[in-house]
Amino acid sequence: MTEKSVADLKPDGTDFKVFDIQLPGFHVRVQPSGRKSYAVFYRNADGRQRTITLGRTDLLKAEHAREGAAASGGCAERR
Repeated sequence: MTEKSVADLKPDGTDFKVFDIQLPGFHVRVQPSGRKSYAVFYRNADGRQRTITLGRTDLLKAEHAREGAAASGGCAERR
């Protein structure tokens, strides 16, 4: 996922996610309004999938969001 690929994402009237191929669980959420946010899935101690929103794409670079996702454990178990 690059800055350009994120900038090229256009809203289509639905809320959708585009996943990174390098880091499992890391993705960009595109809302119908056009707002885009970086986020990552993780599993809590009960095994339930949860999402951490890392920040809006206009305020956070992809590389920094990916670092934050990796530090949070991305799709790993958190306790």
